[in-house]
Amino acid sequence: MILKKAHYCRFKEPGIMEKGQRNVSLDLIQIIATFLVVMIHQAANVNLPDDANPVSLTILNAICEACVPLFLMKTGALLLKKERPCSLKSTFRRIGYISAVIVFWGLFYNVVSYTIIDGFSASVLLRSVKSVITADTAYNYQFWYLYMLLGLYAVIPIIKPFFDNAEKKDLLYLLGFCCLCGCLLPFLSPIIKINKTSFWLIRYFPWFSGFLFYCALGEYLSRYPLNKAVRVIGAVLVIPLGVITVLYPDIWLTYFSPFTILYSISVFCALQDIPSDRLGEKCRRFIQKASELSFGVYIMHPILILAARKILHIGSEILPPAVLGVIVFSLINYSVCTFITMIIKKIPILRKIV
Repeated sequence: MILKKAHYCRFKEPGIMEKGQRNVSLDLIQIIATFLVVMIHQAANVNLPDDANPVSLTILNAICEACVPLFLMKTGALLLKKERPCSLKSTFRRIGYISAVIVFWGLFYNVVSYTIIDGFSASVLLRSVKSVITADTAYNYQFWYLYMLLGLYAVIPIIKPFFDNAEKKDLLYLLGFCCLCGCLLPFLSPIIKINKTSFWLIRYFPWFSGFLFYCALGEYLSRYPLNKAVRVIGAVLVIPLGVITVLYPDIWLTYFSPFTILYSISVFCALQDIPSDRLGEKCRRFIQKASELSFGVYIMHPILILAARKILHIGSEILPPAVLGVIVFSLINYSVCTFITMIIKKIPILRKIV
């Protein structure tokens, strides 16, 4: 997910930088998607009575559901574009970087969590190592995305030649196939009460296709921007689909529902329209810096949520209504994590793992 000096493009994919014209829109997507992640996890930790289920929180969760699609679309727009070469060396560098982050922070989360529960011992260290190796994210739940990102990075060199030579119709075919297998059929199966493995496409085509769909979609929309009429129609359709999602969240509140797909496309396209040349130099530098620090926010924000609950004994519910508390606490969390990341980046050894 994240930069160096103002006139170089390094919209991270963490730790990766390349020269070129900086894309402020993608920086903004990075920042917004990270904040949505913080909010969705903050909302999940609201302590309310069992019979309380505020519609406002469901609406907030629906708004936040675009976080992962936006991350993936940004990744596709960066790594699959024709102008960007893709070598095995750069691929191994990305995989190495993410692996180092997973190992360092994964051990940190697991050792601390197991120690709090059972006290520190050699077995705690061994269990922590096992959790990192087996992708057990019980105590670092946000890391599921990093494990998935490893797989995506490994696939990029394989599919990049296709994207370099594909025409519009080829990309549309890939998008349609991945959307069908990874999004629509899994989404429809509980509605029509059919086990999704009954669809041979899902049985034999990996569920990873849903994530690949969003990655390919980011490059497609960057290469072939939607015209204004299509964008307006899509934005209008988001409203009724959003209402359905709020009414039936158990089925519709997923990364692969029609609402999330259309909503994510609308947000991505809206941010694409931002003219970076009209933004002042200070504004562009601020956006760049915030984007650079956002990966650290993604890694550390659950620590602050847990600390507020277990040490300070407070949570978002102390500011009624609950949705207001979630927003306020998310802003505080994001700000504090940004400050901590800034400090860590000044430490020579640790700066490479945020």
